[in-house]
Amino acid sequence: MMLLILIVLIALALIYEFGNGMNDAANSVATLIATKALSTKKALFIAAAGNFIGPFILGVSVAKTIGKGVVNIEAIAPGAIVCILLSSIIWTYLATYKGLPISVTHSIVGSLIGIGLTINISTIIFQKILIIFLFIFVAPIFGFLSALILEVLVISLLRNSSLKWNFVFRKLQILSSLLFNIGHGANDSQNGMGIIAMSLLVLGFTTKFDVPYWVIIICAAAISLGTYVGGKRVIRTTGMKITELRPHAGFSSEVASALSLTYSTLLGIPVSSSHIIGGSIVGSGIIKGASRVRWRNMKKIITAWVITIPLTALSSWILYSIVRLF
Repeated sequence: MMLLILIVLIALALIYEFGNGMNDAANSVATLIATKALSTKKALFIAAAGNFIGPFILGVSVAKTIGKGVVNIEAIAPGAIVCILLSSIIWTYLATYKGLPISVTHSIVGSLIGIGLTINISTIIFQKILIIFLFIFVAPIFGFLSALILEVLVISLLRNSSLKWNFVFRKLQILSSLLFNIGHGANDSQNGMGIIAMSLLVLGFTTKFDVPYWVIIICAAAISLGTYVGGKRVIRTTGMKITELRPHAGFSSEVASALSLTYSTLLGIPVSSSHIIGGSIVGSGIIKGASRVRWRNMKKIITAWVITIPLTALSSWILYSIVRLF
């Protein structure tokens, strides 16, 4: 019976990671496609490759935060894990269908908070929650400022040059996109890893919290496959509706995002690549003037970001409250 429950939980975690790839990783290829650096198919392939190798390079510290750092794992039951995943899956797939780049990471954080509130507020580890909430602002601001600085440096370099820099930066974007997706894969695929590791411990298959190698492989594969399938509506929103991007701006935004994601991952903090790439795109685009940023579309994206944690917390609270009646 326990094995069957574990299989169901792993399947749900992989469905979540697949949706994560469709929504989040598409944010990076959006800049490649918007600047015509690569075709959609080639851009998605590079993003999928980066997402797969990311966790093998930067470790699994984020998985530990998700699996045992948000809610006291001793209070978690299998039914609670089902509700965490269902809440996150419903919001992620709905947002992807609507073309909204949300924070899939924060959907799992919100769902965990909702479960903690359902069980007992004392089960929530507020010290870690405060750090995660702090990085909701720190990570995209870091991306914004880094992209702005990089873009100033790049434009200064281009000003007195007669070289065909658009061609050069289209090629450089392939590398910058790969770096971004390595960071994304290292951070976001660990959400599913953390939940599966939690499941293994709760169901008694392990005696301590640990992320087995096979869990890293299947979660990395799931997010990569989701990336390759691609959330094309999200690609259009992120790459084409925030601001007009030229190749050098695309390069600056991707490098800035890669730096922010890598730094956060090494600290073990789950962050939103959607927030980061969105902030970086604005940072690289705003240098031509605030009017170049399509603030109306940005407002819709920010609204989706803001409601993700409370919405998923509420939905997981409702789901688990119902489950506990039986």
